[in-house]
Amino acid sequence: MAYKYKIYPDRDLLVDILEGEISAADLQGIYTHEIGDPDFKHVKKCISNIENAVFSFPVQELKKFIEFMIEPNPDPEFRWAILAGAPTETAFAVLIQRDPYFSDKVGVFSTLKACTAFLDRPYQRLEFEDPDFLILA
Repeated sequence: MAYKYKIYPDRDLLVDILEGEISAADLQGIYTHEIGDPDFKHVKKCISNIENAVFSFPVQELKKFIEFMIEPNPDPEFRWAILAGAPTETAFAVLIQRDPYFSDKVGVFSTLKACTAFLDRPYQRLEFEDPDFLILA
């Protein structure tokens, strides 16, 4: 697994990039790390780039991860755009989107342009290469 993220406080935006084989435990660790970042308080929008990720766990584990992410006091402004490529990963992302808690908060897209339109935040593909991403795996 390869994982990096960056918070853009001026845009209230978190961008993370996941590559390689990803387990449900990896997703839980990523989420825990991101919400523990002191700058996470600025985050209202998120882009997750999973174009080069391979999810290697059963749907039941994804459902447990969805339950883990649900908070009792959700931020009504929070939106999460998932940039997906492969069919399996797209299907997993759609399962997150279909959860009643996330139905109006999550969008699954095949283009960055659609992600940025959903979030109403500017982001360019070149920014995925910013040198100050925090690389954690």
